[in-house]
Amino acid sequence: MSIATFVISILAFLMSAASWVLEFVRRRTNVDVEVKSFAAGNSEIRCFYVDISNKSSLPVAITNVVMICEGKQFHHSLGQREIFSKTTRRSNQIVSQRSMDAVVLPINLQGLSAYSGYLLFEAHRHTLPADATAVTLQFATTRRPITKTLSLRGLPEYIE
Repeated sequence: MSIATFVISILAFLMSAASWVLEFVRRRTNVDVEVKSFAAGNSEIRCFYVDISNKSSLPVAITNVVMICEGKQFHHSLGQREIFSKTTRRSNQIVSQRSMDAVVLPINLQGLSAYSGYLLFEAHRHTLPADATAVTLQFATTRRPITKTLSLRGLPEYIE
């Protein structure tokens, strides 16, 4: 009888420990940022199309984004700005109109959700290097900072 009680108590302890570990894994910060494409308009503007996924069950907010290129920091442009606009016409009639705006911070992500949009960086004090091959994007969040270093050589250079 005492051996059966001992085995049952060990099993109960293991199931309880597994429950705690599973809850910890589900609630930990797990935000993934993927850069899909970029556009290098002129020497003062860079635009990135990003997918941001919150894979944890707790909400997170992205409060600031900084691009670091060759030791210089460029902050995300605040306010709503139009990235591009496209109008399709047939004769004198407008068939369709499409415009995309830059992301306005903060980005609030609920648990297990995603967001995609355009991040716009403008150079106010420095000129953005036209021949840059790599940039680092730093995302300030309410949980922990995220740093994404990427090579611009493998990314498609277009926005749309």
